[in-house]
Amino acid sequence: MTMKSKVMKKKLLIIPILLVLVLAGAYLLGIFYPYQDVNAQPSADDIIKDINLEWGEVTEDKVEIEATITLYNKFPALQIFVNRLEFSLESRGLELGEAVLEEVVLIEPISETEVKIVLSGNLDDIQSWFVQHVNNDEISTFTVTISLSITWQDVDLKLKIWVKEITKETYMLETMSEKVMERLSGKGPIAEDLIKDIQFEWGEVTEEEVKIEATILFYNKFLGNILRVNRISLSIESRGIDLGQIVSNKIITLEPASTQEEKLILTIQIENLLDWLELHINDKEVSTANISIQIHIAWINVDVELDGLTSVPLETHILRNIGDSIIDRLSGIDS
Repeated sequence: MTMKSKVMKKKLLIIPILLVLVLAGAYLLGIFYPYQDVNAQPSADDIIKDINLEWGEVTEDKVEIEATITLYNKFPALQIFVNRLEFSLESRGLELGEAVLEEVVLIEPISETEVKIVLSGNLDDIQSWFVQHVNNDEISTFTVTISLSITWQDVDLKLKIWVKEITKETYMLETMSEKVMERLSGKGPIAEDLIKDIQFEWGEVTEEEVKIEATILFYNKFLGNILRVNRISLSIESRGIDLGQIVSNKIITLEPASTQEEKLILTIQIENLLDWLELHINDKEVSTANISIQIHIAWINVDVELDGLTSVPLETHILRNIGDSIIDRLSGIDS
C-alpha cells in the first residue's frame, strides 16, 4: 500500500468519528434532536414525574401531610423554572391539607429535581373524615388539585390539573376477620373445637358511638352430644384504648355435628375511636388489635370456661398509593 493510500484510509476513518462527535454535541445542545419538538410547550404530566405522600406531625391542633414531588425536564437544551406550585387534598367535602411552594425551582435539561412541601390540615377534619369513611365501609374518594406556574423559553405558563375520584379503600375489619382465626389456630379448644369462623363488619355510626358487628360461627364437632354455650365475652383493644366489648348471656344450643351463627354487637365510643386514630396516624397507620374471647359452655353436664387471646395487625394506609393514582390521572392544561 502506497503512502497516499494510507493517508486516504486514515481520512476515511476520521470523518465518521467527527460526524458522530458533532451529532452528539448537537443533541446535547438541542440543535439537532429529531425526536422532540422544542416548540411544543410542556404539560403538567411532562413535569410531574412522581408524588409520594406521608403523614408528618400530628397534634391536637393540626395534621401535616408531607408531599415529595419529583419534577422532570425532558427537554435536552431548555431549562424549566417552576415559580409556584399549589397542592390540595380534599375528601367528603373536607379539606385534608393544602400547601403552596413559592420558591423558584430550576430543572436543568434532561434531569429531575425533588421538592418537598408540607400540606397543613386540621385534626378535627381528619377525624370527621374518618368517621364518614368508616360509615361507608372504609371506601372514600379524594379530589386532588395541583397547579404549576412555570417559565419556559421566557414564556410564563400556568398548568392546572384536576384529579378527581381517586378511590381509596382501607381494610381494618377485613384484615381482622382474616387474621383472627389464623392467629387463634393451635391456641386451644376455642378455635379447634368450638369456633369455625369470626367475621367483623362495621355497623351503625352515630355522633356518639360506632358499632362493630361480630358474627361468630359456632361448631359442635361431636356426633353424640349436645353442646350449650351459656355466655360469650368479646373485647377489642388497641394502643391501650377500648375499641368495643360485649358480654352475651344468650344460651346457644348446638346439636351434634352442627353449626350455628351468632351476631354480637360491640360498641366503640366516638371519642375512643378518634383518640386511637390520632395515635394510629402518628405511627404511620400501623397498629395492633388485641382480641379477647371467653366462652362458657356446658357439655355432658360439665361446665367449661374457654379463653382465647390473640393480636392481629390493624393497618389502614390511607395515603398509600394516592400519589401513584395522581400520576395515572394527570391531564389537561390551562395556560
